[in-house]
Amino acid sequence: MNAVIIANAEIVPIEFNGERVVTYQMIADIHGVPVATIQNGYARNSEYFIDREDTYFIDFHENTFRRGFEIPPRGMRVFTESGYLMLVKTLRDETAWRVQRELVRNYFRGQKEDKSALPDFTNPAEAARAWANEYEQKVKLEQQLAIAAPKVEFADRVGEASGILIGNFAKVVGIGPNKLFAWMRDHKILIASGSRRNVPMQEYMDRGYFTVKETAVNTNHGIQISFTTKITGRGQQWLTRKLLDNGMLKVTGEAA
Repeated sequence: MNAVIIANAEIVPIEFNGERVVTYQMIADIHGVPVATIQNGYARNSEYFIDREDTYFIDFHENTFRRGFEIPPRGMRVFTESGYLMLVKTLRDETAWRVQRELVRNYFRGQKEDKSALPDFTNPAEAARAWANEYEQKVKLEQQLAIAAPKVEFADRVGEASGILIGNFAKVVGIGPNKLFAWMRDHKILIASGSRRNVPMQEYMDRGYFTVKETAVNTNHGIQISFTTKITGRGQQWLTRKLLDNGMLKVTGEAA
């Protein structure tokens, strides 16, 4: 992939999940600041970033041979256009504004222009196919929004409500509890094994999506710790939208 020159820095575009992304190092190089400045900016504001919308954390074990960049053993965090714009809000100097505009126009938007070749409307067959495809996509989107609206409205209503158990949340949105637990483990939202199985990852508790109550229980094998996890109102909003984005809530209104 051809390199892009931004603010006299040459960067090679990288893509993940079908969209261009940037790393801490790329942002630091472009803006001429230490990497730690960008990392600290994210650490202070991570609760405002939506996973898989503003940022991705790519695990070392994910298959990367077709992406054109290597993932270090510790994993790698990358940012989409929206994540990048959120991240550089703390960089207020005049250069930052110019670089920000240049990166969005020539890097993020450049990818969209590359992929936006118009059909040949002088060809009746191709023009008809293009119209049919656009109409079909519009209908599907309208159906998706119509079905999703009650679920998103539910999540918005409980934004400030007290938490509920994951199993109860699953019933509300129409997914089997076991299926939801398995999906959350697969997506590394919940711990997959060990004594803390089904306890949320610390990252998501730090964001305020979950609360965990630890209780000491006397058993025949001595005192053991029991964990009760609840999804907060904010977590219900986030998880509902994440399920919609990942196709777990179908257009038909039935869970996947």
